[in-house]
Amino acid sequence: MPSKKVSPVPDLDTIDISALGIGIQKQRVDAGLTLEGLAERTGIPRNTIHRYENGKLNPTAKALLRLAIGLQVNISELVKPLNHLR
Repeated sequence: MPSKKVSPVPDLDTIDISALGIGIQKQRVDAGLTLEGLAERTGIPRNTIHRYENGKLNPTAKALLRLAIGLQVNISELVKPLNHLR
């Protein structure tokens, strides 16, 4: 059986993941939450969420999980904007 060709891993420092922050903001707005409201639900400081949404800071896996729980969505919904990186 032929082996499956594996794509090289992209340089993580050069990947544009701004779509992730835009997606987080969209989920928050769709849920009718302010930054303060999401901060209360997640325990993540408001300014940190703001930095995620503006692409100034990349959320950790743990932060993404907390955001998904706070937004009451599956974590896959938060990372869906990054599907183009496959």
